Amino acid sequence: MPQPDQRGFTILELVVVIAIIAVAAAVALPKLMDIGKSNQVKSATRQIKDQLALARGEAIRQNNPVVVAFDSKKITVDGKDIPLEIDNLTAKHKTGVDADDNDVYAELTSFQWDGRGYPSTVGGSFGDLNKVNITITGKDSTVFSIFISPSGGIDISKED
Repeated sequence: MPQPDQRGFTILELVVVIAIIAVAAAVALPKLMDIGKSNQVKSATRQIKDQLALARGEAIRQNNPVVVAFDSKKITVDGKDIPLEIDNLTAKHKTGVDADDNDVYAELTSFQWDGRGYPSTVGGSFGDLNKVNITITGKDSTVFSIFISPSGGIDISKED
């Protein structure tokens, strides 16, 4: 009597397919984890930019200065702390140019948006703060920078 056709996979074929899937997952998983960490820093950077823009808008709306202060892991806008999921935050501003025509920067712990939306030192006057650069470093060493121009423009860039 002839054997009926049996359809299906052998146990060996199933083991080989599972092994291939396991190897592919082992290769892909670390890359996916890095994407999540990079997105976390990017998200924190956007959060800072949004808070700076809101503070600037509030200063213009009230025609009153709004103070922004920096710490290594948070910013404070008009007295309200905003914690961040980052490794480090530093802020600096251009103070001049050296003999070799390179920009010279000094650490910045706080600044204010004046009533017209221009950045200035706390208690300072229009135009006394030039080229603010806020650097955000993530736990995975991803680095983003936020630049504030003397006219109040806010831009983000990723450092390579």
